[in-house]
Amino acid sequence: MEDSGTERGLLRVILVFKNHSALERIRGKLESYFPNQCTIDSFYSLSQAIEKIEGSVNHYRLALIEQEGQGVVLLKAILGLLPGVVIGVVTENTELIAPLSTKDFTPEVLDPSDIESGLYRILKKSAALGRLPSPELREQEEFIAIGMESLSGLTPLKSDVYARIRKDHYVCVFKKGSILETGDLKKFIDSNRTEFHVKASEVKDSLTQVSARLDELANASEVSQAQANQEFVSTHSLLRDVVGQLGFTPEAQVIAKSCVNMALKVLGSKPKLSEILEDLKRKEGSYIPAHSFMVGNVACALAYRIGWSSSATFFKLSLAAFLHDISLKSEIYAKLRDISSAHEAGLENEEIKLIKLHPVQASEYSKQFAEIPSDVDIIISQHHERPSGDGFPRAMPGKLISPLSALFIMSQDLVDAVLENPETRFEEFFKDNAAKYEVGQFRKILGLILK
Repeated sequence: MEDSGTERGLLRVILVFKNHSALERIRGKLESYFPNQCTIDSFYSLSQAIEKIEGSVNHYRLALIEQEGQGVVLLKAILGLLPGVVIGVVTENTELIAPLSTKDFTPEVLDPSDIESGLYRILKKSAALGRLPSPELREQEEFIAIGMESLSGLTPLKSDVYARIRKDHYVCVFKKGSILETGDLKKFIDSNRTEFHVKASEVKDSLTQVSARLDELANASEVSQAQANQEFVSTHSLLRDVVGQLGFTPEAQVIAKSCVNMALKVLGSKPKLSEILEDLKRKEGSYIPAHSFMVGNVACALAYRIGWSSSATFFKLSLAAFLHDISLKSEIYAKLRDISSAHEAGLENEEIKLIKLHPVQASEYSKQFAEIPSDVDIIISQHHERPSGDGFPRAMPGKLISPLSALFIMSQDLVDAVLENPETRFEEFFKDNAAKYEVGQFRKILGLILK
């Protein structure tokens, strides 16, 4: 069945859902987000949709496709007919996404159990990037959650900060202009509150403030390693909060680059691996941002050691480190290096799905950046692949993993080893693990490290 609508709106949408009730539910959501502004063409099968749009001129800007009961061949066919369209695939089978992805495109994934939330996330993200018009906000979506660690990096506050008392009810706890100190947060820490809220419309000013501070540090004559680590951790935490709810907006992209440039300024052009590993033993901050900071530093130090010491290479490795786990909220997820460990940890299927998919999601984030080296998305998408070929999300043979990805993977391994045993020496680590790296680019890099 096809329902083409009677008026052309600002947004033309194609829905392909075998489940009739889901289709009508999504139609209703879209019409509420874009009242009198969208035209929706809906189909109950991919073959119907392909037959309708093949060979015709269409102006679709958004496509939502339910995967259940639809073949991969047909999915690929319709994606080929919709170039440049924002596409969301409703599926539980995350392994399906990799075959559907290309170098320049990865479809968004929507959880079948919560399609509405996924839809709103896609709309906000695409609106921030200028690909779709902005959906009308509902009352309960005017606020975004900000973690305690993120809040500490936003002082002086550019907006009021609220605590959510119950659903749709917020109370201002810190006024705009306040300078927060540790004591200001103590009562909230003691009450086990982990997050605050700010108005989505006011986030841009806070991001601009953080970006200016990072640029100032990058241009300063001297910045300590401890200060760089603190700024990196708070900035990374903030962007994880913001990006997960609003998408990688242009302001968020600027902050990521500013933070990497600040970290590289402190690292210098000749980073010493032994000194970086000593700093790693004194790691501060929550795991995900602190780990990202140290992996970037270690990767640059290894690159310098083996002669890959250009500023462009350092930037690629550091930005990849900043972004590689940015879609993960749980430190438990970030600490897992393989899917078998996730099963052994007793995680639910939905949690395992998030872990398996995060390299693809983070890689997609990197593709949204303007003027960014293409290698960055490759490093991110491959950062959980293994020399043995049993990594994820694609289980790539070790010989096919790119040179910078191989270096990045080895850097992660070294960081994990030092975190587990602070007495680890990098020469001994690579000698002890030489057999693991005897494939493709890993072998070449290993030889240069031990030379």
